[in-house]
Amino acid sequence: MTTKYSFIADAHTSTSLVRFQRYVLMALPLFVLGALSFGWFVAMRAQQALETAVIASYQETQLEIVRSVARSITVYVQDKLGDGVEIEVIEQEILKRFVAPIHLLENGDAWIYAPDYVVFDLSSDFPEAYRNKSMAEIFALQAANGAWHYEAMTYDVSHAREGVGWYVWLPEKGREIAAWSPVRMGTHVWTIGLSTPLPEILQATGADRQTRLIFATMGMGTAFGLLLSLIAAWSIAGRRRTETALREVNARLEALIEALPDIIYFKDLKGHNLIVNKAFEAMTGKPRTEILGKTNADLFSPQLAESCQKSDDKVLQTRNVQRFEECSHSQDGSEIFYDSYKAPLFGGDGQLIGLVGVSRDVTQQRLAEKERRLLNEKLMRAEKMEAIGALAGGVAHDLNNLLTGLVSYPELLLQGLAEDSPLRKPLHTIQTSGERAASIVQDLLTLARRGVETIEVVDLNEQIHEFLLTPQWHKTAREYPGVHVDLRLESVLLNIEGSSTHLSKLIMNLMLNACEAMQGGGRLIIHTANRYVDGEAGTAINVSEGEYVELQISDTGKGIPSEDLGRIFEPFYSNKIMGRSGSGLGLSVVWGVAQDHNGHIDVRSTPDQGTVFTLLFPGVRSGKTRPQQALPREAFLGSNETILVVDDVGLQREVASSILKDLGYQPITVGSGEEAVAYLETHTVDLIVLDMIMPNGMDGLETYEAVTRLHPGQKAVIASGFSETDRVKTAQRLGAGTYVKKPYLMETLGTAIRSVLNQDAGEQRPGK
Repeated sequence: MTTKYSFIADAHTSTSLVRFQRYVLMALPLFVLGALSFGWFVAMRAQQALETAVIASYQETQLEIVRSVARSITVYVQDKLGDGVEIEVIEQEILKRFVAPIHLLENGDAWIYAPDYVVFDLSSDFPEAYRNKSMAEIFALQAANGAWHYEAMTYDVSHAREGVGWYVWLPEKGREIAAWSPVRMGTHVWTIGLSTPLPEILQATGADRQTRLIFATMGMGTAFGLLLSLIAAWSIAGRRRTETALREVNARLEALIEALPDIIYFKDLKGHNLIVNKAFEAMTGKPRTEILGKTNADLFSPQLAESCQKSDDKVLQTRNVQRFEECSHSQDGSEIFYDSYKAPLFGGDGQLIGLVGVSRDVTQQRLAEKERRLLNEKLMRAEKMEAIGALAGGVAHDLNNLLTGLVSYPELLLQGLAEDSPLRKPLHTIQTSGERAASIVQDLLTLARRGVETIEVVDLNEQIHEFLLTPQWHKTAREYPGVHVDLRLESVLLNIEGSSTHLSKLIMNLMLNACEAMQGGGRLIIHTANRYVDGEAGTAINVSEGEYVELQISDTGKGIPSEDLGRIFEPFYSNKIMGRSGSGLGLSVVWGVAQDHNGHIDVRSTPDQGTVFTLLFPGVRSGKTRPQQALPREAFLGSNETILVVDDVGLQREVASSILKDLGYQPITVGSGEEAVAYLETHTVDLIVLDMIMPNGMDGLETYEAVTRLHPGQKAVIASGFSETDRVKTAQRLGAGTYVKKPYLMETLGTAIRSVLNQDAGEQRPGK
């Protein structure tokens, strides 16, 4: 099935005339808008000029009125004051004779104010509460009701000055046009004022009709301009609707593509990336600007680029949706798997224009599937080996009974025959075959896991040395003269519990297997080591935390094919020559012995480079370890120094404490970095034995950094079951001393502590 995608594009091929008409239609609304804007600007300026002229004329009239009233009041007041009339009576007479008769339009107001109080205010909306207050006080109160722009007028009134202006008493009345003039008579001062709402002035003068005419004219012009603009817009409305719809579709598509966690990309026929999403950026580790326009070869490793290009080509050739699994590598070298769907992309004319792809990171699923498969294989192998072992045990039991005569009688008969008897050779052959069959029976018993009868403390190094002295190994060495043995044994190795006989058989079979893999010669490397598996660090073999003895036997032979790795421990599963190699049970015996000793096996093999067998056995401290070239005990004894042991594993603290007491130190133990810091806030010690890996809190480096802030120069020995890491080296740069690899052994731990304590022996203990 073919998936078709359509892309909307502007494919118009307009002539010059069509393009000119389109440009005119697009520019017409702008021209109309400009003309209307200019027209409205002129209209507004004309309206403002008309209003200003009317206000100025009206204020001039008001001012003449208040001046005339002021002159009349002056004459009147002079007469009354000469007659001895009280000022309150005079003010009442001024109201009746001069102010009350004034009428300015319908809502015009007249008022008289002294500098400190209102004399009269004939406004219908003047509250009684404002009586006996100054104009400034009144307007300050009225401001809460919306009064504003009164400051200039109140200032003039309070200072007995003449003037004109406007103010707002109530917002619903609008601006009120006012004029005022003072009246002075001795120590008495009054200010007479008139005010009229602006809308009434405009109506009375006819200015409002002129303003309406101006705005009506502009309204008609605006309507005509809008109609013209609509006509112009109508011709391009369809195009704009299409463009808007396209933008909305593109926006939704872009939001969808960006929101998806899957990797999405569009490519043209030449493989250039035209569209990618955030997941694509995250996958490549590059910004979009460095991705767009680039091809597979520009963005990926040669191997991945070739794989992607092949899948792209297949989609473009078949023009069908295809599904692929593609693999890349992260910066740390680990594999990343992608489940990819790719589909051809077609333009509106049906022509192939590229492809679209969606890739999903399925690494975790693949790893889970692989882990599940390995677990199933391991379980099936264990079940198979158990079944084979049970069968082998029964067969071995019956064979033992049958082989008694086959092995014993030839030996008895040979003792009674002359040296030149022709029967000696066939009897020797029978005896050799019987012994070989007996050896196979022993292997079957081991495979049946019935062979471990005694448990003892075993030194694996001794087992290796002893096997190298056996006739069996000397015979093997003569058969494979090109094989060179390289011993890399831990000088002080932990013991393991088990059967020395069976462990020797395990070593023998692994070494013989390695020799047989190097027919043309090579190097056989035997390595032992103490291993402490931390909770976080772990090993290539999935084992629990604790102390282990590691045995590693590797060769430089032809390797084991990957398809055979899962079956090498099955009995008789071999491509070697049985008559030369043995019974075919060698690696099966290795597996059985390892299981009997609670061991773990890991096999790694590379074709034409060799194979590595790694085994881990639980280490024990019972019995006496036998160090090779051990230092005298006196070389690392203590002198009653105080040692703080910091380790999150209780058993490790107990072991270290026991060793330190035996060496003559005073050990103190804590279970975390936080406890160590808390202890050292109030105590001092000569040296700290510090575990580097403590997952539940401060690790060794963080602890040592905190300790050195309390006690600069604090001596310390760093310990870990893992390899020497960058954090160990950082701690040493801060002042920590020797690094000791777990498990704790008396000589290595004692030597390291003595070495650090002997440095700068003349210095005082920190904090003292």
